[in-house]
Amino acid sequence: MPSLVFAAGAYLVDDGGINEANKLQVENWYSQSNTGETILVTNPGYQLLPNAEFAMQESYSEDSKTVNTVWPQVKYLWHKSENVLSSTTIGTNYSTTDQKNYGSYAYSSTTVNVSESADVHFYNAFDKNLVFHS
Repeated sequence: MPSLVFAAGAYLVDDGGINEANKLQVENWYSQSNTGETILVTNPGYQLLPNAEFAMQESYSEDSKTVNTVWPQVKYLWHKSENVLSSTTIGTNYSTTDQKNYGSYAYSSTTVNVSESADVHFYNAFDKNLVFHS
């Protein structure tokens, strides 16, 4: 099973902002690790409320013991200024293959706009055992 902070990777949830109203944003990526594990991820996200979005990431890996996992998550935008966006995301990891919940996670994301063409993203994550990752 992938680490719960796997959900805090470079997806919709890695920046401090949320999706625009009435727009569905879908991100996909494919990865093959040096151990041979192959992962395909789809992550659609939609703004639920003015300051909140819902995303349902799905990952598939033939090499992982869980094979198919879904990561439902809600992201809340709690700070918005001209150059800084900050949000908090909470979610869980559920295997659709063995119908088992592998735990929950939370993290904070901040995006700082340093120029018209550059943003810097920071995030801190906690998995089900409250292990800190940055």
